[in-house]
Amino acid sequence: MGGDLNETFMGSFAVVAPAILMLLITNAISGIVFIYVFVVPRSTPERRAMRSLCVFTCALSVSILAGSGCATIALPDIPSTLRPPAGQVVYLEALASGVQIYECMTKPAEPLTYEWGFRAPEAVLVDRSGNPFGKHYAGPTWESEDGSTVVGEVKARDPGPNQSAIPWLLLDAKATTGRGMFSQAKSIQRAQTVGGVAPSDPCNATNAKQVARVPYTATYYFYRTVPKRSSQSQEQDMGFPAKIGPQPVMPVTGGAPVMGIPLGGDMYLPVTGGPPVVGIPLAP
Repeated sequence: MGGDLNETFMGSFAVVAPAILMLLITNAISGIVFIYVFVVPRSTPERRAMRSLCVFTCALSVSILAGSGCATIALPDIPSTLRPPAGQVVYLEALASGVQIYECMTKPAEPLTYEWGFRAPEAVLVDRSGNPFGKHYAGPTWESEDGSTVVGEVKARDPGPNQSAIPWLLLDAKATTGRGMFSQAKSIQRAQTVGGVAPSDPCNATNAKQVARVPYTATYYFYRTVPKRSSQSQEQDMGFPAKIGPQPVMPVTGGAPVMGIPLGGDMYLPVTGGPPVVGIPLAP
């Protein structure tokens, strides 16, 4: 019985230990940032020492987050023809589940011949945790719950590894609206597709205009331009933000915007508590 209790204790500890460690690191970062900004005078050996300690603590936190998969978007093996232009980096992943809509219609150049023509997609977008944050529909358009949208234009196709699924795509962002998560998109990839191909049922004059909704899933990856760094102070070159106060940011893992304290780079500490997040600043 003693062995069972030990195993139970160790199992429970293994579950809560990462959360405890992250809480300690978060509190340490908060204290260091406060002392660095409001207590230690500028241009002193003490401030330089605090800067080094803060950089180390932030780097440790980022490493733990990356190791746990919280801040990293793992890309599949993307064909070279579907890679975005140089200077763009992936910043958002969306898992889509819905339907590809087809209609039985005449071919444009052959009015007496019928085929299943593609009409539009219709899908819900969620993050890796299953939290919905947007939708996908005709355009093709991706719309976030924050109101931002991006409309894509197909630039390249690849059949992908699954011949019974719709192809993988590379799309340019033809137009964007709003100031949320999709407003910075420059390119979109569709990958890891399942299903969604046109029906194998007959399509002819007898069932013309019949609509078929074919289930599909896919993963969409959104790319933005790598931000250009302007000439900043030495402290900003070391990774410290120009703005110290809380500001609205959109976590790259999806979900609702949060108010976060800049920690440097793309890292923000939510004012409501919890671990740092990798986020995209939203315009005020």
